[in-house]
Amino acid sequence: MPIVEAIASVGKALLEKAIVEGGRALADKAGLNYEWLIGELTHLGEATYKEMPEIARNIRKEMNDAIERKIDSELPDARVESEFPWLESGEGATLRMTELTDAESSAKSAERHPAKMAKDVAERLAGDPERFSQEAWERADADERLAMLQDAFRVICEEACIPPELAATAELTDGNLLFTEDGVVVANTNIFLRTDMNGELYAAEPIRVTFNRNLLEMSEFNYYSAVSTLYHEMIHVMQQVSVVEGGAFTYSEMVKEWEQDIRKTLSPDGINQLDELYTEYLSEPMETYAHMQQAYFELMLQGVEREYAASAA
Repeated sequence: MPIVEAIASVGKALLEKAIVEGGRALADKAGLNYEWLIGELTHLGEATYKEMPEIARNIRKEMNDAIERKIDSELPDARVESEFPWLESGEGATLRMTELTDAESSAKSAERHPAKMAKDVAERLAGDPERFSQEAWERADADERLAMLQDAFRVICEEACIPPELAATAELTDGNLLFTEDGVVVANTNIFLRTDMNGELYAAEPIRVTFNRNLLEMSEFNYYSAVSTLYHEMIHVMQQVSVVEGGAFTYSEMVKEWEQDIRKTLSPDGINQLDELYTEYLSEPMETYAHMQQAYFELMLQGVEREYAASAA
């Protein structure tokens, strides 16, 4: 037997063994049908490059569904012993865990239903019209408008499940941002990630969102434009957090694309958005997603406000 064929034969045998052994452990862990999983993994091993993504997506979907079913069936009976006296109730400190924590639930909901976070934020803002509304914005001067955005910034940090250690030092400020050939820069968010000696990304500095001070002073710049821009910038925060922490977008197909965007920006020959064509900038995965979410959030906010006004009438 030629040496190449011999190597291929050994490699195939090792792959088949790995599929059988690994597949059984994976099926048991996730609660999947073993025969189905082995068939899919075998298919994946024999597939062409073009076929692989679709097979992998099917496997992942089945795994996610199976894991959720497993969580749903096990959580009501799960118990933890509390180490915190103020959580004690009844006899002892044993708590019944009947649902995910708020942060975990929000993260899962944001991943499965991107609309949910936008609606949750919109409801919190619309539910406090004395602080967050077009009327309140019109009454406010530039400093008061900045304070309003800072309060909204905290709300979105909470709803976006930004890790507490990052949210604690996050800051929204104002500044004199540049005007470009394509118009004014309304706001920007710093790239707070850096690469370590091993090439891994990590959060190296506090989150900083900066609003254009000149716009805050203009009567033409309305509340909806301001708060939807803030939402856009917070999507950029979430994108960076998701690359290093997981968070609400742990399973997102887009995380790898966002990581590539960040690494391009951090590279020595990284393209500054002011130096590249505006259409190229808008076409980058991070910007495309943030603009889509910004537009959707503004519509959601106005819709929630109308519903609240109608129910109060």
